[in-house]
Amino acid sequence: MPLNPPADGSISPLQFSQMEALYARGFTTYARVLMLTQSQFTLALRGTIAYSAASIIYGNAKKSPSPNITPDPEPQPGFAPVNPGTLIDYIPPAYLSPLGRVQYLHDLLHLEFGTLDLMALVSERREGIPGLLASKENLEIAIPRIDLVNESLEYMVTSHANHGLAKYNTEAMKTSKGRLDSFRG
Repeated sequence: MPLNPPADGSISPLQFSQMEALYARGFTTYARVLMLTQSQFTLALRGTIAYSAASIIYGNAKKSPSPNITPDPEPQPGFAPVNPGTLIDYIPPAYLSPLGRVQYLHDLLHLEFGTLDLMALVSERREGIPGLLASKENLEIAIPRIDLVNESLEYMVTSHANHGLAKYNTEAMKTSKGRLDSFRG
């Protein structure tokens, strides 16, 4: 779509820059140019090197052997919706949200501690965590804290696990007779 095609077929640097500007704005064929009115096309080229030649380019596009295309009418002044009403505002439910508690738990379970991740550590106590459904019902189940404490204590007793808990040497207290008696009151 050169402005004035040279006889020898060469393109000047200005024409090349104008073609780049047209391509960058999506005007790759005569039909794309003719989809707009001349004033719309001129406004579409604002800020490019092809802006000053917009009327010449539009005139050349009209002379082209492309099919007869009727441009869209000029927009009316004032507010007009951008879409025909099919675009909706979608906020996902909490259990599907990428910022919700289910995703937070997922990210925590894949947190690495040395060679293990938290999922491997928790799976020793509770199997099947990866198979839990991320549903609204499972998200809204309230688990009392006392149940979590009881389960932790039960696990420690049944597995004889220490896991960094402090052990006090009470044998030393039994051997010093006066100390143990003083606690009996």
